[in-house]
Amino acid sequence: MDMEERYYDKESSKRMGSEELRKITFKCVESAFFSKFDGEWTVSQQPGGKETKVEYVVDVRPRGPVPVSAAAV
Repeated sequence: MDMEERYYDKESSKRMGSEELRKITFKCVESAFFSKFDGEWTVSQQPGGKETKVEYVVDVRPRGPVPVSAAAV
């Protein structure tokens, strides 16, 4: 798994609607179970500084068949 952490300066963060913005991206390098397992965590301090928003986005693609109960979720 390759990972990268990014910190954005105050000006860039404000342009994206946040007081402070950080991202952690990850990418699966090799897996016996997944052909793709990539994603991103985004942590942003909301205007006013009293709230923090956390977002998680992931793209998972299994190798081979997936049990029906797992595919329905």
